[in-house]
Amino acid sequence: MIAFMIAFLDTAYYVISFVNGLLFYQILKVLLPMRGPAVLRFLAYAPCFIIVNMIIYLNDIENYTLTFLFFVLFIMILYKGSTIIKLSTVVIFYPLIAAVNFLNQDIGYQIFLLLPKRTDDLYSTITHTACYVPVALIWFAVWRLSVRRFQNIMELLDTRMWLMLDSVYAVLLIGLFMSLNYLTNPLHAYLFAFAVLVTVFGSLFLISYIAKSVKTSYQLNALKMEYQYYEDKLKDEERVRAVYHDMKNHLLLLKAEDSSRNAEIIDSIQEQLTSYENYYQTGNTLLDVIIREKAELAREYQIDFSAMLRFESGDFMEPIDISTIFGNALDNAIEASLKLPASQRVIVMKAGRVHDMISIKIENHIAAGVKPDMKSMKKDQFFHGLGYKSIKQAVAKYGGQCTCKFEEERFTLTIIIPLAG
Repeated sequence: MIAFMIAFLDTAYYVISFVNGLLFYQILKVLLPMRGPAVLRFLAYAPCFIIVNMIIYLNDIENYTLTFLFFVLFIMILYKGSTIIKLSTVVIFYPLIAAVNFLNQDIGYQIFLLLPKRTDDLYSTITHTACYVPVALIWFAVWRLSVRRFQNIMELLDTRMWLMLDSVYAVLLIGLFMSLNYLTNPLHAYLFAFAVLVTVFGSLFLISYIAKSVKTSYQLNALKMEYQYYEDKLKDEERVRAVYHDMKNHLLLLKAEDSSRNAEIIDSIQEQLTSYENYYQTGNTLLDVIIREKAELAREYQIDFSAMLRFESGDFMEPIDISTIFGNALDNAIEASLKLPASQRVIVMKAGRVHDMISIKIENHIAAGVKPDMKSMKKDQFFHGLGYKSIKQAVAKYGGQCTCKFEEERFTLTIIIPLAG
């Protein structure tokens, strides 16, 4: 009977450990996109299992340090994203992992010492398995928090915000290292480990609040721009209706006037109609706003701008990503066009559904022998993107790809995004 209970509890321990690894794997999946094919992503579970279930005792400097280095290496190799974001992931979660596992191992051992030793193996197994239950609950809570609050969080916070947060977590990381390896009184180490748990959870909520505030600000800006867009469109429509109403009088005037006055009258009519030509019906309201803004900018710089867009299928994309992709791409095309004579300034944009994908293509002329510096693209005025790098990150979020092509003084950016669902 005792042997059966020990076997059952051992099985429960391995199941809980497996669940801990799976929860940690899912948390990282929410925060960072993975590299490589599906097989490699499946194999990434093994490092997650090892890291989240590591054993740490007091004065266990080797395990603490080696697991940290293994965690850094694992994140750097198997996950995409900027170095600062990947390091931020490590310094956020490693203090939590170390504190939870130290408390689990050491407190479990202290509890075992207090129990009657009628059957050491059974009591040891009971204690060992029971102490892993709260660990699983902690990782379940972190997973729920990540799913509900951490979606797109990495893209919403800029580098300066991450550096500020990382400085806090670095203090926790170093402080926990010092307390676990140099304190002789376990109670002091317990207090610091509990402080780490409280600080990490509190800061995770703070990060989610900051990200939510940033996203709300983006959405508010989008609503303001859409409101202004429709207000301007209504005024332009009224002006066009007025021109249409007076068209007969204009035609009679053209017929009666001598040819020297005809050009002035025609220019006047064209000027009144031109602003209305900058409105595009793409099927996505935010994209309508972005394209109109860039079309007006192109007209101001004497750029021949053409757009053929059907973007109804892109409604599953976040507004910030739509702005990042189209805003930055067009800003780059406009910037490149300004280096050319006015007669050579041309931008052509196409977007639409092709089978089960969204295809986006932006073409513009470039100066002979010049390759645009993809790292120096100017920031978008709306969502403050970071150029081509931001475009790639936004596209990768949806499993898409983007490629650049330079040929015959022409630059082409092609983006393919699979449809959701």
